Amino acid sequence: MRLEWLKCGRVLAAIAASIVFLLAGTSVFAQPVGRAGIRGRVVDQSGAGVPGNVISLYVRTDPQAHYRQGMSLILVPNDTPGVTCRKLDLLGHYCTGTYEVTFDNVRVPRDHLIGQVNKGWDCLLSGVTEERGVVAAADVGAALGVIEITMEYARERKQFGRPIGNNQAIAHMLADMKTEVSAARADVECGVGRCE
Repeated sequence: MRLEWLKCGRVLAAIAASIVFLLAGTSVFAQPVGRAGIRGRVVDQSGAGVPGNVISLYVRTDPQAHYRQGMSLILVPNDTPGVTCRKLDLLGHYCTGTYEVTFDNVRVPRDHLIGQVNKGWDCLLSGVTEERGVVAAADVGAALGVIEITMEYARERKQFGRPIGNNQAIAHMLADMKTEVSAARADVECGVGRCE
């Protein structure tokens, strides 16, 4: 199944960093059926409700073990019975949306497991460094967009017969904004360059 998702090239992946739990009394993958019952709720799931999406879900598969040893990574298609995605109304992230995802006795085949049972922590840590760079770059891009909008407004908005951007106090604020974002951009470029 995982190979099919990779080959098609059309599947997006939403990552659930919150941990959900198996139903009481169930094993990770029941021996005769090869399925597990997953129950819980995850908030702040970007793109989880996009049609045909797959959710990378960290599931607490051994409640007795420390979370680093008792968590597994399981791929759950968002159209699996028992998966409910509710889009949240937020200020940003409009392109894919942010969702609250509820899992109600969700069952998946064993081949949806990534890595080994109870080794999900290793999977989680394997991409954290790169993820930090992606998030930082996205934030710098958003800040640059805000500066462009602000500069345009300062040129268009007139007060006392001239653009407000010509006022020294406003010009200083705009210069400070550009300086801080330029410094953040340089930090991101330097940090990402070290990861390569």
